[in-house]
Amino acid sequence: MSVDTNTRVGTGEYLPPELMETNFKNDNCDRYYSDLFALGIIIFKFLLNGTHPYQAKGALVKDLASTVAKIKKGYFAYGGLFSGVEPPNHALPYDIIPPSIQDLFFKCFVDGHKEPKKRPTAKEWLNVLKAES
Repeated sequence: MSVDTNTRVGTGEYLPPELMETNFKNDNCDRYYSDLFALGIIIFKFLLNGTHPYQAKGALVKDLASTVAKIKKGYFAYGGLFSGVEPPNHALPYDIIPPSIQDLFFKCFVDGHKEPKKRPTAKEWLNVLKAES
């Protein structure tokens, strides 16, 4: 069986805003910081029973039909950052997440939205998650 190692793919709800318009077949981009964004989403979904950090309801997002559109705008629905954006009804209460982990989510999805280098590394996640276990 042959594997094409030149194929590049991306899944919308795990892509950071800076890669939303990227043509992965033709563009060769550094994926390190996008992988940190995806890691943050995976950890968030794991801790919050499958809810995506950009799933939201409210006036600011009523015209944004998809999670991808909300990622592009940067509407992180947790922590009360945006008036008119809140978590969906089915979401677990955000305050069940320890503050140290909430801080990493903030770094990943708020600070890291415009500045990818501010996203937590895998090592930072590991250290904080270990300390909270």
